[in-house]
Amino acid sequence: MSTTVKISFWWEFKNMFKILGAVGLGEELLITSEQFASPELPGLGWEIVLKVCSAVVYVYLRQIGKQNFNSLVTTKYKLFVVKFGSKILLTRSTKLFEDQTKLGFRAINVHQLMEFDVLRMQCKLEVDPPYDRNEIFKTSCRQLLGSQKFTDCVILVGVNLTIKK
Repeated sequence: MSTTVKISFWWEFKNMFKILGAVGLGEELLITSEQFASPELPGLGWEIVLKVCSAVVYVYLRQIGKQNFNSLVTTKYKLFVVKFGSKILLTRSTKLFEDQTKLGFRAINVHQLMEFDVLRMQCKLEVDPPYDRNEIFKTSCRQLLGSQKFTDCVILVGVNLTIKK
């Protein structure tokens, strides 16, 4: 079975006041961090996204790569702003299903979170790599039978049984 991979990523965005002032009424601007990943998880990466609208700024984490139920990826995340050395939690994973392209989507008050026109963000991830559910099921059944702890019924291989009510 696979093990959990831990990733930590820092993103510092300067000149926020200039960006905020450039977005007019009814306009929006997407600002994305560089993609970050782990060599242990090929084909899977993340970006931090700021969606700047005229009056509101949203933040979320975007997963890039495996995004379907045939290649399940369990991602636990925490997204922080670091201001004057203190971490402020913006959003975190929940037990609910989320759109993997907008993990933790929420509005933030960017003016209160900036440190001298700079927005410093940190993302911490714990990722359980994709797994093959059929292979896990076969392995757990083999272990169950091998341990001889499955005593509720008898499994006969190669024998046909007729059961009448």
